[in-house]
Amino acid sequence: MALKAKSRSTLFNTLSPIVGDEEVVDDLLAQFPARDIDEPISRDHMRAEFATFRGEVAAEFAAVRSEMTTEFAAVRSEVAAGFAATSAEIAEHRTEVERRIAAAHRQTVTWLIAMATLVITVNTAALGAAVAILR
Repeated sequence: MALKAKSRSTLFNTLSPIVGDEEVVDDLLAQFPARDIDEPISRDHMRAEFATFRGEVAAEFAAVRSEMTTEFAAVRSEVAAGFAATSAEIAEHRTEVERRIAAAHRQTVTWLIAMATLVITVNTAALGAAVAILR
């Protein structure tokens, strides 16, 4: 409870002669605020303010959690889309590699058949020439 200036002055003037020490009376009056703003806070008021503050902090944390959940979901979606695109690209490359391997295999088999035919033709001609010489 705040003391008005007149009340404070009256108390000081009355108590100073009784106590005999003005500094002690000043210390006593310092326990009573001079303005309503200086009024000490009550425990109930402090509890109410802290409860309000806790509620505000809890609401802010809930908002941050919600925002983080939303953002993490978006990141997960982006990563999943990236993996899907990468998997599709890898599948395309795999198909191209398989096609090239098959083409190289066909070319190698064709070349081997041609070489085998050439060897057989040369051997047949050589065998024919040898038989002709021997006859």
